[in-house]
Parts: sequence; structure tokens; C-alpha cells
Amino acid sequence: MKKILFAVALAVVATACHNTDEGNAVQLGAIEIKTSTRSEVSNNGSTLGNTTVLESVPAENDLRVEIVGNNETHTWATLAEYNTEASNGLLFATAPYTITLSHGEKGAEGWSKPYFEGSTTVEVPGYKLTANAEVQVVLANSIIAIDTTDQFDGYLSEAK
Repeated sequence: MKKILFAVALAVVATACHNTDEGNAVQLGAIEIKTSTRSEVSNNGSTLGNTTVLESVPAENDLRVEIVGNNETHTWATLAEYNTEASNGLLFATAPYTITLSHGEKGAEGWSKPYFEGSTTVEVPGYKLTANAEVQVVLANSIIAIDTTDQFDGYLSEAK
């Protein structure tokens, strides 16, 4: 009988000392970013209603990456840098995250200063699973086309 009581007392002490914080453990997951850039710009204000194709769009690996979520902000100068770090095991806590890709200077105005941007929100799963973020990056500031007459072009023959 003493042995049974001793075993029960030992089980009670072991159970009382056991830390069961497994429910509070931080789950981690990864984010894989897939992107595309759109070079078409629609002429919304034009009566012509056609589209313009931009001569140059930024390369996908040159896009700046910003990931915001879980009360943290992570940034990388290029998508190539992010992909390198992600391939080395970069993980995020389980939470919703907003991924923003951009190229150029936001708010800059003037000739040849295009700004491209795109964003999406993903929920990072736990158990080191990967959330797929698909981001389409488009021109985020304005583009203006000016049509001139032949007479005007005669004054500024070098202008295009």
C-alpha cells in the first residue's frame, strides 16, 4: 500500500511541475513571393480609350520588398536579396502579413521618374509551411502623353 501511495504522490508532483505551455509556442512559417510587372497603362481620361505600353518596366529581382505584420516591419533592397535570405531558412511567426513590392521613389514627380508598386496580404501558416504571395506590380503614378501639331513640331524639331 505504501508503494502505491508513493507512486501516486510522485505522479502528482511530476504532473504539478510539468510546464504545459505548448499552446503558447510560436508557430513559424515561410513566405514565397511570386511577382509580375504589367507594362500596359490604360488611358482613363482620354477620349481615345486605348492603352499605352511602357518602354521599360523594372526587373522582378530589382523590386524593393517590405513585409509588415505581427507588429514588425521587414525590408530588403531587392527581391533577389529577399529570395537569398528566404532560401536560407527565413521564417515568420504565424500571423497575417502585407507584402509590398515597389520600384522608384514614391511621391517623386517629374520626367522619367516612374514609380511602380503592388501589394497583397497573406496568412503565414505554422509548422514551417509556406504561404504563397502573388503580387502584380503596376505603374502607381501618372503618365502623360502630349500630342502636338506639325506646326508646333516645326518649332521644336528635336523634341519627341
